[in-house]
Amino acid sequence: TAVPLPLLQECIAPEKEWVTMRRFPGLPPKLKLLLGDIHQGGSATPGMVSKIMAWRKSVKDEQGNLWDQLAASNEKYIDQMFAMNAACAENEAAYDAVIAALGAVPAKDWASVAFDAPEQKKIAQQWVLMATQGNTGRTLLRDVGERADVEVEPKVLTPLLDATAAFPGVLAVGCPGAGGYDAVFALALGGDARTAVEGFWEGFEGLEVCPLLVEEDSEGIKVL
Repeated sequence: TAVPLPLLQECIAPEKEWVTMRRFPGLPPKLKLLLGDIHQGGSATPGMVSKIMAWRKSVKDEQGNLWDQLAASNEKYIDQMFAMNAACAENEAAYDAVIAALGAVPAKDWASVAFDAPEQKKIAQQWVLMATQGNTGRTLLRDVGERADVEVEPKVLTPLLDATAAFPGVLAVGCPGAGGYDAVFALALGGDARTAVEGFWEGFEGLEVCPLLVEEDSEGIKVL
């Protein structure tokens, strides 16, 4: 019924480390974040989360359960983002050349794009791995939704997301947060890909999709 003030202070103390942290350097350079608002009515997020957490609890003792697979996939996704940031820092010219080439073709064809320089080949292979990991995460999230009987990715949004994923330069798509009807996201290589996706969303038939003005920020929260 009441929380003693010292305990509450301990919970929010910024110097208290609850988990092992590592500084996330931000999205790799030139990787753009897009969000689209779906005018389809909202989703009851607390109820969705409760059902997912109940399902998670029911499978926590199963070795290699779907939730653990998703967690492992997410860690690999983050590791790949660290790798891409490092690749840009090591050879920005090669990194930019790969962005320009891959940004002109759909992600499913990235593995077939030819590069002469070894540095560019290596960076391109890393982008292919990252796109694969993003697609794996989306698939696992849909599976979690099905097991928990929650519309993490509503079927009505799947055609929109699939069509978005087919655009040149699009790395990954999905429903952000707990999923549902509220919004969609896309990660795309470069400004041209971003502009093309936003135009597609605005004209998409069957759903009202409004591209939002928010975008990625590599600095995060500042303590002033």
